[in-house]
Amino acid sequence: MLRGEWKGVAEIILAGLPTAEWDEGPVMSTTGDLVMFDATYFGTEAGTLTERIVPDLRAGRYRVDSASIEPDRLPSFRIHRFVELT
Repeated sequence: MLRGEWKGVAEIILAGLPTAEWDEGPVMSTTGDLVMFDATYFGTEAGTLTERIVPDLRAGRYRVDSASIEPDRLPSFRIHRFVELT
């Protein structure tokens, strides 16, 4: 996807959030930084990727929920959220 198209992707995802049906996912614990990257890359490539996200999460336990955004006549997207557990 070209960089200029990211704005359109963000708009599609934001428009779909109010009606997203979230599936509760696995629980994970973190003590430091996480790196998120496209699943088509090997994990060994994570440190060399320029297109990655480092979420700003405190150390702790999180449930990773997932939902699909499937707009008509457009690509669908799988999105995830981190729900902090106390």
